[in-house]
Amino acid sequence: MDDLDDDGPKKTPKATIVRRSIVALLALACAGGWLYTRYLVKKETLGGACSYDMHCRSEAPRCLKQAVDASGVCSRPCDTDGDCAPDIKCVKVELDERDERGRPLEGGYCFPQALLDARKKKKAGDDGATQAARSDSWIDVPQAPGQLEGEVVVERGGAKTTYEVKGTLLRVVTNASKQKRTIVDTSTLRVYVVDDDKKTFAASQIATGPGEARVTKTDRKDKVADRECDVWQIEEGKTTREACVVQGAAFIDPSGRVASAWEKELAVRSVFPLRVLEGDKPKLVTSKIDARPLDASLFVIPKSYKNLAAR
Repeated sequence: MDDLDDDGPKKTPKATIVRRSIVALLALACAGGWLYTRYLVKKETLGGACSYDMHCRSEAPRCLKQAVDASGVCSRPCDTDGDCAPDIKCVKVELDERDERGRPLEGGYCFPQALLDARKKKKAGDDGATQAARSDSWIDVPQAPGQLEGEVVVERGGAKTTYEVKGTLLRVVTNASKQKRTIVDTSTLRVYVVDDDKKTFAASQIATGPGEARVTKTDRKDKVADRECDVWQIEEGKTTREACVVQGAAFIDPSGRVASAWEKELAVRSVFPLRVLEGDKPKLVTSKIDARPLDASLFVIPKSYKNLAAR
């Protein structure tokens, strides 16, 4: 009898039954979710309102939003307006992907003209004077969220220089005539000397030094001028430097008219060096940061001003 019982069918262990049931339920849930998003969710075409990508059809599969909690529109990649549709424009937007230097990539996406007009109207209503000033300027005044703004004192080569910083723009503060301004656009490596009395300006390109700099981000942090900064290692040829940097601004010293490889590398990454050490020797130190919003008019060069380089 014992032999006959051994040859009979064995019972499936309870644990195996539970596992199989869970797998089956998960499979049904996945299938149900796929069916729901594929056939039951209402889908919009190009320019339609959406909250997530699943609300968009395949011809416009991306739901683009101005903010996480904002409503979006169904969009698709484009190169020109012709890739979109009537009353829908191809607009460059910042993508989630970044290049090897950590800069956000840009790509064209289709946006309804009505939405663009509403955005412009809202911005104008939020800060009409600033927007008007920026649109009437030879250079763009940055207004990025979280950018560094305020008065910064930098010590370099035994000399102290005070800068007014607004994101990627620097304005040299001097005791000279207040009618003249020196503005550095670190995003384009250009220096603008503005004479507000004569209503003229002259622009010049900052040259870049030879060689390349390689940056390695570390997990270390430090504090300079009462502000926390990230410690990066910079290798330039046989020279190794250590920089403590903050996001939301950039620095180029306009006095030499030549940007070293490490200056350019940090500038393209949009970080401001609060301290740079070469070995144990300080090459640059920020001694004071008075962070506060700065008026865009400090950096605006009115379109009515004469460009001396155009003569």
